[in-house]
Parts: sequence; structure tokens; C-alpha cells
Amino acid sequence: MTFHNGQDLTPEDVAQTIRRHSDEATESAALGVLRGITDISVDGDNVVFKLDSGNADLPLLLTDYHLVIQPNGGYDDPLAGIGTGPYQVEVNEPGIRHVSTKYDGYWNDDIGHVASVEVIVMNDPTARTSALQSGQVHIINRVEPRTVALLARMPGVHIESVPSKGHYIFAMHCNTAPFDNADLRMALKLAVDREQMIEQILAGHASVGNDFPINQSYALFPEGVEQRAYDPEQAAFHYKKSGHSGPVLLRTSEVAFPGAVDAAQLYQQQAQAAGIEIQVQREPGDGYWTEVWNAQPFCASYWGGRPTQDSMYSTAYITGADWNDTRFFDEGFDTLIRTARAELDDTKRGEMYREAATKVRDDGGLILPMFNDFLDARREEVQGWVQDPNHETSNLRAATRVWLDQA
Repeated sequence: MTFHNGQDLTPEDVAQTIRRHSDEATESAALGVLRGITDISVDGDNVVFKLDSGNADLPLLLTDYHLVIQPNGGYDDPLAGIGTGPYQVEVNEPGIRHVSTKYDGYWNDDIGHVASVEVIVMNDPTARTSALQSGQVHIINRVEPRTVALLARMPGVHIESVPSKGHYIFAMHCNTAPFDNADLRMALKLAVDREQMIEQILAGHASVGNDFPINQSYALFPEGVEQRAYDPEQAAFHYKKSGHSGPVLLRTSEVAFPGAVDAAQLYQQQAQAAGIEIQVQREPGDGYWTEVWNAQPFCASYWGGRPTQDSMYSTAYITGADWNDTRFFDEGFDTLIRTARAELDDTKRGEMYREAATKVRDDGGLILPMFNDFLDARREEVQGWVQDPNHETSNLRAATRVWLDQA
């Protein structure tokens, strides 16, 4: 196996890559799932990890899409884009386009079937749809649910709808006023009519969420957790108990998730029945992921899910996680997740995950109305699509999996 620069891949490259991503000084989003690694060494052809505690999920965690193996771990030139995949980077213009061409030295003939791949950034959903219809592009992601039926009737277009681990959320910072008040958070959770939101915003292309980030796609899903329902009367009770008055500011944007602006406005209407005033502020798409998400105390967002329950919780919910976008800091929860990692008895581990889910649901700052279906669309000449619930566009691997039938 060789890198795109012709250099052989070695165990040391693997070790260096994980060292770089697990360094506390890193800006890698994978740091949260790697923090338990205390030492990384090379023994012949083996990379050896030493952990501070047991982690039954470690092999799965190493599939995190951030952990691309680079020469010397990327320490020398991380932006060079040198990897070992079937395509090598030719053009890298973040936010505009990316172009890769087939790498002749790739080791596996089962994937990578086209000469080149160009990824074009089109934040406007209408522009994406028009590009697909005209044949300018072969695949688009994040089809707007309200346009699915129309797009499916277009000649030469096929919709890929996949129930997923992905979820659309409203995130409150538990450590920032007024959301540091548990009763206000509960009031806002009870003020969402989830079924109505799914039907009106996503045209039914979703399943109901329960304010914790795990659904039945995950192993050891906690069955039997009471489904939170729309309850304006109880929402009004908790709102009054919170002592809060005046509007609650919710920031949203068309880039937060498909239909996010409409979802926020619908939520605003639903909350009025409980006497809660939500002020919806529409933010520009440019800069939303740096200036609003994980920065402002109440905003719309989305998550794509993770391979395991541990990786989802470790990425976004344990204390110290870089992407803890609800600022949920709970020592008891942290202990549960750490203990569950090392537990090999599925029954005991499942009980721990049930308790963890309940803590996030009842005490956290997550409002999770819906687990979205991944809605991608492709032209009919695109063949070999694999439906994958782990992320959009066939778990982000459509370009390496598909081929073009020009017949």
C-alpha cells in the first residue's frame, strides 16, 4: 500500500497519525474518542495502543472519518492531502470545489471506478437540484424533503432515501443563562410537537426523536425509554417555575439542516401554546458553523451520527469534548460512559447506556425532534450505490463506490 506521493505506507505513519489526532493540543474533532490512549508504539508490522481503561469499541472508533492516515501522520504538511485512497487530490478549494483523479497505485480494485471526481459546493438547494436535473452533476446530497416527490418524477433521476443515525436538533448551552435553568430547558423540550414537525418540515422522511442522540440503528439501543410528547400544559408549568420572562432567542440558518428556518418558525408557533415566546433569528449561511453553532447559546444544528453509542457520546456529550454543543457537563454521566466502554457484558452495558440516555434526555440541553432520513439523489447512470445509515452520500463514500453506466 502506497501513498499518493509513491511512498510506502508504514505502521509508523499509522502511529503518527493517531498521535497527532490524540494530542491535547490538536484541533481534531476526533480527540474526544481518542483521549483514553496513553501510549502508541510500533512492534514490527503492528501498531500497539495502551489505554488508561478498557475500551471495547476501539477498533470501531478508529474508523472515524477524521482519522485519515497521512505520511508521518500529517505532521510535515497536513494540508497536502496525501492519502492512500483510490483518488488523489488535484484541486483543494475549501468552500468552492475539490477535484481528485484516479490513483494508479491504489491496492484495491473493488472500489474507485471513475477517472476523476469533482465535489462542487452548492449551498443553495435549488441550485443543487437544477444541477442534477441538467446533468451538470451526477449526485447531490441533502435533497429538500418537500421537493422529493417532484424530483423523483424527473426523467433520469433516482432518489436514495435511507433511515439514519443523523438527527436535526436545537441545542441549548446548559451553562449559559437563561438555559442554565433546568425548568426552562424542560419547558422548551415539552413545547415541541415532533410529529407535526416531521410531517410539515420533512414530509415524513424522518422518525421521532426523544432528546438523546441514539436511535435503533445503534447496538444496545435503550428500549422502553418513555417517548417525550408535546405537552403545552406541562411546558407552561415548567416555564412558570423557571421564573423566566420575555423572548428566548433561537438562531437558525438554511445551512443548519434542510428546512431549518421553517422548523424554527414552526417551533415558535408550537411554543406559543405554552405561553413561551421564541424569537427566531435567521443567520447567514456563511460563517454559521464558526460564529453560531457551538458558539451561541441556542441554535439549530444537525449531527450525522457515529459508529457506536460511545463515539457519539464521547464526541459531543462528555465533559471536555470539543464538540459538546450543549455544554452538558455531568460527572455522573462521564463515569457511566467510561465504565460502559470497558464492559463486555452486553446486558450490563445496555443498562449503563439506558441511564446515560435518560440523563441526556432529562438533564441536558438537547432538543432532538427528529432523526432524519438521508435524502440523496443521483442520475440513473450512477450505478453501484450502497445504502448506508451511518452518513449521507453512502456514508460519505459514494464517489469511491459507484460507477457510471454510459449505455
